[in-house]
This record gives sequence, C-alpha cells and structure tokens, in this order.
Amino acid sequence: MIADVELVGRTRSGDRAAFGELVGRHQAAVCGVAYALLGDVGGSEDVAQEAFVAAWRQLGELRELSKFKSWVCGIARNLALASVRRQEKSKPIKDANHLPANGPTPAEQAISREEQGLVWAALSGLPETYREPLVLFYRDGETVAGVSSALDLTEAAVKQRLTRGREMLRADLAATIESALRRSAPGAAFTTAVLAALPGIGAASASAATVGGVAKGAVPVAKVAASVGASAVGGALMGILGAALGAWCSWQTARYQRERDLYRRALFIYAIALAFFIAPFAALGLGWWNVRAVGQAAYLAWFGAWMVGFLTFSGLWTWLLIRRERQIVAEETAAGSPQLPQTRLKERQSRWEGRQWTSSTRLLGLPLVEIRFSSPQLPGGDVLAIQQRQVARGWIALGERAYGVIFAMGNVAVGTIAVGGVFSVGLVALGCISVGIVALGAASVGIIGIGGLGTGIFAFGGMALGWFALGGGAAAWRAAKGGVAWAHDFALGSSAAAAHANDQAARDFIEQWWFFGAGDRVAVALGQLPGWAPLVICALIASACWALWPVAYCRRRPPG
Repeated sequence: MIADVELVGRTRSGDRAAFGELVGRHQAAVCGVAYALLGDVGGSEDVAQEAFVAAWRQLGELRELSKFKSWVCGIARNLALASVRRQEKSKPIKDANHLPANGPTPAEQAISREEQGLVWAALSGLPETYREPLVLFYRDGETVAGVSSALDLTEAAVKQRLTRGREMLRADLAATIESALRRSAPGAAFTTAVLAALPGIGAASASAATVGGVAKGAVPVAKVAASVGASAVGGALMGILGAALGAWCSWQTARYQRERDLYRRALFIYAIALAFFIAPFAALGLGWWNVRAVGQAAYLAWFGAWMVGFLTFSGLWTWLLIRRERQIVAEETAAGSPQLPQTRLKERQSRWEGRQWTSSTRLLGLPLVEIRFSSPQLPGGDVLAIQQRQVARGWIALGERAYGVIFAMGNVAVGTIAVGGVFSVGLVALGCISVGIVALGAASVGIIGIGGLGTGIFAFGGMALGWFALGGGAAAWRAAKGGVAWAHDFALGSSAAAAHANDQAARDFIEQWWFFGAGDRVAVALGQLPGWAPLVICALIASACWALWPVAYCRRRPPG
C-alpha cells in the first residue's frame, strides 16, 4: 500500500487520484471526529467534506506529511465546533432523537431512526475525551493504531480511553452502538462527493479518481437538565414533607403562644422561598423551560449559583429562627407567662429522657464510649437547661456535641470519623458543613472535598473550588473539568478558560489523573439512577435517624 507521505507528495503536484486515495483511506476517521461533536450522521459528513476540501486548498501548510490523517481530523474538529457554536447562537439545538429535516442520505438509511437516537443519547453522555476515540474505533476499521494516528495519541492512551469509555456506556446499549456505528461509516460515494467538490473537477472525473481509493467501511443538555430537575423536585418534595413534620412537632411542643406565632410566620415565609426555589426545576421537568435555549454552560453556572444561594439562605434563616425562638422563651419565662395546654405529642414526649451513659472502661483518661443527649421535652421550660448543650467526650462519642477520638456523631461532631447534623470536623467528615481530609456535605472543605460546594485540593461538587476541580462549575489552579471550567493551567468543559483550554494538552494532562476518571464514573453512575432513587436515599436517611432514637433516649424513670 502506498504510504500517506507519497500520496500527499503526489497531491501537491496536482494528482487528484492520489487525493482520492487519501480521502478513501481516512474518510471514516474524519467523519467520526465530526460525528463525535455533532451527533448527526448527515451533518458530520457535510463537515467532513468541507474539511477535505479545506485540506486540498491548504495542503502546502502541512509540514509533517506523515501526519496528514491527524491534520485533517483537526480541521474537521474545528469546523464541527464552529458549527455547534453557530447552532447555539442562532436557535435551540435539535433533539438528538430527531433527524434533520432534509431527506436521509444512504448512510443515514443504513441505521434506523430509533438506532440513531439511541446511539447519540448514549454517546453524548460521555465526556469528549472518551467519546471521540470510541466513535473512531468502530468507524475506522476497529484498530487502535488508526485511532492513535487520527488523534495524534500514543496507543497506550487510546487503549485507556477506549476501556474507560466502554465502562461508561450502558451495557445494554453497547452492542447496538457498535453495530450502528459500523453501518454508518461513509463509503465510496463519500469519496466521490469530496472530489466533486474540489475546484475544477466534475462528477465523471471524480468517479474515475475513486476507482483505486474506495473506503473500507456537556450528556445532552436536556437529558442532564431533566435528570437534575427531576432529582431536585423529588428532593424538594421530601424536604417539604420533612419541613411539614418538623413544623407540626414544633407547633405541638411549643410552650407559649408567641412561639406558635413565630412558627406560623416562619413557615409561611419559608414556603414562599421553597416554591420560588422549586419553580425553575418544575418548569424544566414539565418541559416549559428549554435549557438548550440558554446553553449548557449558562445552565450549569446558574444551577450552581442557585443551589449555593438557597443553601446559604436556608442556613441563615434557620440560625435567625433559632435565635428568635430562644429569645421568646427567655422573655416569656421571665415574665411568668402561662404555658399552653399539654398536647398528646408533649405528653408522649415527656415519657422519654435523654440518655446519659459512660462506659466504665477508660483508656488514657477517656471512656471508651460516652453518650450525652438532652431530654426531648424539659419540664417547666427551664431556659438554662434548654440552652445548655450536652457534651460527650470519649474514644466513641455520641451527643448533641460530640468529641470522639475514633468516632463522633452529633449536631456538632469532631473526631477521626465525624458525622455532624450541622457541623463536623475529622479525617473523614460528613455533615451539612464539613471539614476534613475527606469532607462530604452541603459545603465541604478538605483535601478531598465533595458537596454542593466542594473546596479542597481535589474538589468535586455542583460548584467545585480547588487545586484540581470537577463539577458543574469548576474553578482550579492546576486543572478543572466541568460544564463551566476555569483554571490557571488546564481546563476541559463546554465553556473553558485556561492557558490550555479544550486542547490536546489539557486532555492529556487531565486524562492522567485518577481523580477525573473516578469523578466521571461517579457522575455517569449517578446519571443512570432511576427517578425514584432520591426518595429511596431519603428513606434510608430517615431510617438511620429512627434507629438512633433508642441510642439517644430512654424511658423516663418514675419519680421515687
């Protein structure tokens, strides 16, 4: 077989037949690069034809003749990206499950309409780093060497990306995708069309030139947005139920009328805020809001800011409400105001008292286990007793404030492994606000920070800030990957800004870090969870809280 170098040399001398050989040899790879970005067989072939015509005109600019394949693939990639940007500016991106309005080409007829939608729905859920090698592998003769030369990568890097890409694809779609991609590869007619588009060549000469050169055969935004919206609405519904239960309990156990008035006002204000928070997600789930109209980058930036804003509001509102409630109780108690009548819940609650237990075995001056919880209902409204927080200290500590060497659990928890309802500090910390080596929470700070707002050396979350960051919105010094990604050195994303943004250097650097590969797998796994999964997770959390009851409380002993 004649080498590419010789064919390129002949083409530079005006040999159209040699160029036809090059087109037939590399058309599958060039079309594959375009398809990996566009998700449309017909559109990718249009871009690939334009790329070959541009290569014919600019062939004098190619310095390394042996890299013709990767060079023309790069031209196709740039043209496809430009096409995507034009579509985003002019009108909403078409749904991947629909074919273009023009009549189907013979290549499009090779796979069914259902298969095309299924293929792109699965492929577009993969990061471009893994999607492009997969598409090229199955459309370019299933050789690692072919993909390696097209993308100008080492074969080891190609194998790694193919392996990870296959892992991310759902098993039940893999066979359909492979078969469909094979059958969608361009054939001899594509070569003819390219040569016919070259300056000064007709259809007859184009057909003759191809005799020796016949070819051998950001997750779509809407899908991600719908998934996120459904999860947000489901989580919000669980939040409403939990808030309703908490409000009812507070109402039933209130000692003074001013307390009840406070709860009524607070519930009304929070209900308005919650409805305002849910509204865009409800519109998304019901199809009233088309995310494609604003673009993936803008949506992810908005989503991160919206979540952080609501979490901040919730935390501040709760803190102010607790302060006001304590103030009212102190004022009413000092004034000697009569308490509200006993309710059934207060009567049941009075049967329990906070568990106080310390193990007799001690190590280095600390008990092995210490449990300290206040009574759920303190008789007489003793303000001092209410404001005093039970503190547990031990190797294993459970209490309202828990300080444990090995394990700590409470509203505020500090320990090697710390689980805090509000705040936690530990090597492994879980809580609303968590600080640790590995920190997981609504807001987290750690070497590995995971949460709605994740901050750390390795940060993962809706909004991620760190040395390395992965999330819907990611900002990092060294490398960032996400819907919106900013970094000093390397960045990959629908909207990216860095010294190396969305280029091969950024792909190679980010590819070598386990953090980004693991994060991609987690994101894909979460995206494949069914819609009822958030409800199950909430139920498991509720069950865990219920299981804690016998540890935290015991039956009140009768007097005497």
